[in-house]
Amino acid sequence: MSQDAAAAHNPVPIGPETGLPLHAPSSRHHSALMAAAMQTVDRSLALAVLLLTLPLLLLAALAVRLSSPGPALLSTPHLGCGGTVFPLWALRTTQAGVASGTAEVTKVGYVLRLVRIDQLPVLLSVLRGDMALLGPCPERAPLPLASGETDRRQHHSWGVRPGALGWVQAN
Repeated sequence: MSQDAAAAHNPVPIGPETGLPLHAPSSRHHSALMAAAMQTVDRSLALAVLLLTLPLLLLAALAVRLSSPGPALLSTPHLGCGGTVFPLWALRTTQAGVASGTAEVTKVGYVLRLVRIDQLPVLLSVLRGDMALLGPCPERAPLPLASGETDRRQHHSWGVRPGALGWVQAN
């Protein structure tokens, strides 16, 4: 676009040389609308997938409960947008009540992990608005230290909602 055409299209010259921002004043409003639209799409798709897979999830939860004692669903605290803590849900694939580092994967858990059904409950966090469908991996919430504070090296606040899928899985 030539300078004359740009001047005719933009009555007020903008750019670094004039000191005015390159973005239109409505860009903040536009990005808020885009974020709301993206969240609506994320929630709609998550609800559709959960409804379609509900019979499979119920069978998997029943298999987990029958194969070993303990709850079928587990939640772990993770960091969301702005450092907020939210529960991330998954089907239990290990023995209940065993320390996480030494937990033994159950036979049912092995199959659930193999076909990745154990991660379908993550979509509950998308429905709640804590996560997006596509985004950076959610980070585990830092554990409190003996003093009651958290380790600042572990704390990392994302400027975007974490995703159920990362870029690698989507491509």
